[in-house]
Amino acid sequence: MQLQLPISGATNIQWQAAAFLSCSDCPDPVTEPLFGDQLFTVTGLDGQGNPFSYEYNIYIRNYLDFGLLPFSNSPLCEGDTLVFYPNVVGAQSYTWANPSQAVFSTAPFPLLPNVSQADAGTYSLDLIDDLGCQAGATFDVIVRPALAGGPSATYRRRVRLIRAALAATTLSAILVAPAQADGPGYKFFKNAGRPTKPGAYWDPCSTVRYGIDFTYARKQGLRVVREERRWRSAVAEVADAMGVRFVYEGRIRSRASNGVQPRSSSGVDLIITFGSESRRGRYGYGRVLAGPVAGIAGISWRQSTAAARVDYGYVIIDAKEVARKTNATTSPFDPRPATERPPDVVRSLYMHEFGHAVGLTHVRDKKQLMFPRLLPQRADTLGPGDLRGLRKLGNQRCF
Repeated sequence: MQLQLPISGATNIQWQAAAFLSCSDCPDPVTEPLFGDQLFTVTGLDGQGNPFSYEYNIYIRNYLDFGLLPFSNSPLCEGDTLVFYPNVVGAQSYTWANPSQAVFSTAPFPLLPNVSQADAGTYSLDLIDDLGCQAGATFDVIVRPALAGGPSATYRRRVRLIRAALAATTLSAILVAPAQADGPGYKFFKNAGRPTKPGAYWDPCSTVRYGIDFTYARKQGLRVVREERRWRSAVAEVADAMGVRFVYEGRIRSRASNGVQPRSSSGVDLIITFGSESRRGRYGYGRVLAGPVAGIAGISWRQSTAAARVDYGYVIIDAKEVARKTNATTSPFDPRPATERPPDVVRSLYMHEFGHAVGLTHVRDKKQLMFPRLLPQRADTLGPGDLRGLRKLGNQRCF
């Protein structure tokens, strides 16, 4: 990919990071994009001798593991409702085809009620996401015969939101020059017709109960008491901004479900856990934590008449990534306000992922905590756009 300086006649050109570019002092260097976000800056003097500075953000979306994800609530029994979900939300188009290769829906989450064994077989999904990337997958649906004279069992899984950039062969890249802020400084996972109105949110009139599973964090050398304080501090700041009551139910036990999201018998509404890149074991989340991913979060909802009520959320932190790349294993948590102490990058990570778990998604404004790249020099506190988005989520009607 070639980066292009938007002005001619420039001098004293200097690009950073030079290690990833074919030249550091030419106007149009070439780079080989990597998975994730890459930020380049260029400075110099224009034709009139005036200084300039530009930022280029290259974003690679990778769908290598897309076909390994579950796309329905299969297996299920005759008479149940077959629920399809694409694992990528906000796409421009969805095309679902049945075992006869006939297109039966272009909706994001189609339903097939009262299924029979004739509905079993290999289905397919082809989509074009919000960046114009194309992805496709085939998957099997299993329909089990109902027991004669007895009730049929229903298998249900909640619709999941997985950050599309992590859904994981590189298909396209977006080049933005210079990087700009996203309007109000916030975005929602799901909006209601316009970007500034949330389409899915936790009930602001109800208490949201959350629990934390520190089992795998302890195995990686993280101090449970320290991380518990850091987490509770992070949640409190987000909750205060929303005006929604989040109650800590204590330490819980959880288990990876299909290597994608956690489940727990503790009865909490929102699960926070630590996991690994492994695809095996109780804390193996290799499908979503592969590569340099420090954390991931998601929500599910039930559709109401005008909006959708969030009824489940989760956060998964890569404990090894935190232990390897931060000083969390050696430095105590400083409870002072963020403006009175050095930045705490781990607390930034916790708040960022919890922001996803309450309904926010990424923005391109580096002043906001929901910027997709952790900036170690940035104070671990909410930005003005983060605050506006959280207030919007908390100031909705009750369900």
